[in-house]
Amino acid sequence: MTATAIAFLMTDGDQICDQDEVTGCQDDSACNFDASATDAGYCDYADSGYDCNGNCLNDSDEDGTCDEFEVAGCTDSSACNYSNAATDDDGSCTYTTTGYDCDGNCLVDTDGDQICDQDEVTGCQDDSACNFDASATDAGYCDYADSGYDCNGNCLNDADEDGTCDEFEVSGCTDSSACNYSNAATDDDGSCTYPTTGYDCNGNCLFDDDGDQICDQDEVTGCQDDSACNFDASATDAGYCDYADSGYDCNGNCLNDSDEDGTCDEFEVAGCTDSSACNYSNAATDDDGSCTYTTTGYDCDGNCLVDTDGDQICDQDEVTGCQDDSACNFDASATDAGYCDYADSGYDCNGNCLNDADEDGTCDEFEVSGCTDSSACNYSNAATDDDGSCTYPTTGYDCNGDCLLDTDGDQICDQDEVTGCQDDSACNFDASATDAGYCDYADSDYDCNGNCLNDSDEDGTCDEFEVSGCTDSSACNYSNAATDDDGSCTYPTTGYDCNGDCLVDTDGDQICDQDEVTGCQDDSACNFDASATDEGYCDYADAGYDCDGNCLNDADADGICDEFEVEGCEDPSALNYQPLGTEATDTCLYAEDFESDCIFDVTNDGFVGTADMLLFLGSLGSVCD
Repeated sequence: MTATAIAFLMTDGDQICDQDEVTGCQDDSACNFDASATDAGYCDYADSGYDCNGNCLNDSDEDGTCDEFEVAGCTDSSACNYSNAATDDDGSCTYTTTGYDCDGNCLVDTDGDQICDQDEVTGCQDDSACNFDASATDAGYCDYADSGYDCNGNCLNDADEDGTCDEFEVSGCTDSSACNYSNAATDDDGSCTYPTTGYDCNGNCLFDDDGDQICDQDEVTGCQDDSACNFDASATDAGYCDYADSGYDCNGNCLNDSDEDGTCDEFEVAGCTDSSACNYSNAATDDDGSCTYTTTGYDCDGNCLVDTDGDQICDQDEVTGCQDDSACNFDASATDAGYCDYADSGYDCNGNCLNDADEDGTCDEFEVSGCTDSSACNYSNAATDDDGSCTYPTTGYDCNGDCLLDTDGDQICDQDEVTGCQDDSACNFDASATDAGYCDYADSDYDCNGNCLNDSDEDGTCDEFEVSGCTDSSACNYSNAATDDDGSCTYPTTGYDCNGDCLVDTDGDQICDQDEVTGCQDDSACNFDASATDEGYCDYADAGYDCDGNCLNDADADGICDEFEVEGCEDPSALNYQPLGTEATDTCLYAEDFESDCIFDVTNDGFVGTADMLLFLGSLGSVCD
């Protein structure tokens, strides 16, 4: 109310009786102008910019605030630049970024690094790591390549491109059939050693039927008697022995033949060797001078050879003589024909051969050619001249070609037996073998040179022995036994081990650092993050509002929440006009509502004073019946 509204009534001496006086506003520009007024009374003027009904003279936006009184600015009390004086929102409101105050400071910055908790990015900050995150603000789990590998699991150095990094190569023997095979070896260095055929890697025989510590394939059947002619110093199994005949060496020569007549001293027979002698011995080989001869004209028994007249006097003693001058006993003095003694055919009268080219005492005419060696198969007792026709049994055979020794009765003499492998599927098959010996077979699925029969991928492991599995030693399911990678390798998820456990879990909440999500965990907050694992900044709606800035309660849908409504008289002409009112009430008081012209004399004492003001203020906002 303006100051002019406060008036005092006094007797005016205007010739109008007081009881007839009409006190009223005599200013026709006033809202309460009273043409019948005789005494000047209170004049109620419209507020500047308003008409007498409290309506704006100018209100282009029809918001109840006159254009003259409009104050442009931000009318949103939640904005940083909210103006209490503003009546017209000019779109200038500025708001805090979520998580910041109006000065741009973090509402929550737990680690004091000037990065608000809601903006923190947990990640690896080491640019040498495989999972380096350039946007990370908080240190998180770093995943590094295994030593020698890049982040894709490829070798940094692999000169032979075998998938095993140079740093991890192990030199050794990679052939599983070798004695010094190393399961750990990745590079074959040519050091493989193999058992000698027929032996194991410890040098023990695979087959030794007779248990003599000599492997069957190395057995040599032969004569082990060093006095035999066919003694074999290398023989390991006893075989046929061929001995020289008694008195002879192994070449058939006499050990003793002092007279060098070809008959060994041990076999010499002393006697008369002159077949014309009475005591000639066919068995004699050495003439011992014992030959006795008949007296001429007598036989060996002393009987006359000729006694023509039977007078028991031999004709030779007769005065008779041989009258044949070709006879050996030609007697020129013989008167009677007597016995003539002739040299034996081929001999002279002294018993000497007329012809004896070899001077062996046997006349050429009487020589008998043949084999004179009694140890020969075709020895002839009648032969006097050895004609070189002697035939001898092959060593180990008799003269009939039969084996002297054939232990196993297979018609092959012991000395001719060849012990060897008779199985033509074996690696050491011996087509000449007559006795079964050690057979060396290729290992199953290998040939005799140790090469795979089937090796489709040419990796040196036979198809039959391939083991499918994971061959990457960095994988969780790596199999040391696997030879063929079947693509089954499984790897730990980055930041986890093969058991699914975190490699780094700083806060021990069973959530790996790289998987942590910093966010608001209060589901009543506007920025509640159901995926958050670590507590972060929470942004709450202002009291009475939802997270979109809408009133929770606004019964009259006027955009002002019920909790913030201000009830009051919104009529500027009313005595109790409430300029801050948002909810109109029917409690507006006007001057005409009062009986007294002194409308503010609540106490009716004829004077408007402090008491009246206190009573008025005390009833402000009350509802009248």
